[in-house]
Amino acid sequence: ALSRGHDSVTGRASESNAADFAKAREHLHAAVLGSAHSRRIYHLELAHAVSHGGSKDEGHAIAKGLTTIWPRSFYAFRNAAMALQATDIEAAMVFWRRAAQLDPKQTSVWLNMGIALNINGRPADALKVWEEGQKIAPRDAALMAHRANLIEFMALRNRSAEDPVRAKELERAGQIVTEALAISPDDPFVLQVSAAHAIHRGDSATARAALDRIKQVDTKGLLKVEYRALEAELLAQEDRLDQVRTLFPVGPSGDPLAAHMLLEIARSLMDRGKTNAAIALNRRATEVDPRNEIAWHNLAAALSNSGDPRPALIASDKVMELAPDDVDALVDRGTILIKLERYEDSLVPSRRALAVLDKRPTSAEVEVDRARAVGNLAKALFALNRQDEAVVAFEGEVERNPKRLQCRNGLAD
Repeated sequence: ALSRGHDSVTGRASESNAADFAKAREHLHAAVLGSAHSRRIYHLELAHAVSHGGSKDEGHAIAKGLTTIWPRSFYAFRNAAMALQATDIEAAMVFWRRAAQLDPKQTSVWLNMGIALNINGRPADALKVWEEGQKIAPRDAALMAHRANLIEFMALRNRSAEDPVRAKELERAGQIVTEALAISPDDPFVLQVSAAHAIHRGDSATARAALDRIKQVDTKGLLKVEYRALEAELLAQEDRLDQVRTLFPVGPSGDPLAAHMLLEIARSLMDRGKTNAAIALNRRATEVDPRNEIAWHNLAAALSNSGDPRPALIASDKVMELAPDDVDALVDRGTILIKLERYEDSLVPSRRALAVLDKRPTSAEVEVDRARAVGNLAKALFALNRQDEAVVAFEGEVERNPKRLQCRNGLAD
């Protein structure tokens, strides 16, 4: 049973097959019950399985077992962190930190700690962890490449093109990439980050050279997915959109992975102001995975921002068919209809978005969505000369949350 579980963990389950991981956990549980001397393998392997689909309680149980049996083992604490990072990032950080104390020269700890934080939506904390690890291993090219990649991503995503901080952050990322390449010029991941950085600054020749080198050194094809994405982004940036479509052919059934790659590239292009190319890639994503509501939503948003909301409404119709309660899509639909001066029609998605949000617990994200929906509602009501209803809408939101400055300002207006 232990052998079968191990095979599931290391074999088919590496393709993120949830059923295989569940099977692995079942067999590994049976193994520990049947043989006390297999506890070490059980705990280490089960920690890996739990990190790919186990529950929070199961993760905590495994972490406790590992660190109780081996209280001074680097590997026990590392695997305890892996068991928890998907379900309880704060607890996982405690175990990562202890693993780092037990063997601070293991730079993989700092790398994985940062990756876990970034996946859990804490990129700033991930950067701090990687910088901390860099002090211990100043010539670790992998840490450098991850830092550069995240610095660049945050600059492109969070800063406008006119923001001087964006230019400084991109320059800093480029300097880190250059240092990493000097240390490890044939590391496939370093080359990947170098290619991405070159694409983002419009240096097609350097990007192409890095991609060519990846093909030479990545003999096992570990970066074939990333290579395909970078190749597509470079072609899109050069307006060679027909070749991008060739890279992502339409098959008989949907291809969610291809759609995800296209959507990520399109988002990167939008961040850099390449709206037409982004629209083309979003449209291709809807073709390779026609039931992907995110693809249709992103296409609608990109078309709306391009200045002509009419085709955006067609894409929005498809989103409503696939995901009628998607709040972002509902709010965006209201915006599109307002742009088309169909004010009465715009009231429907705005009110629907608020009805969906009423059922959700209060959070910062919910408050932002409510403000957008109420803003659209009030704008349409004013256009329809129904100011009293707009005032009532704002008063209701201010009563719900008196600190909502956007709604207070709207009410004052």
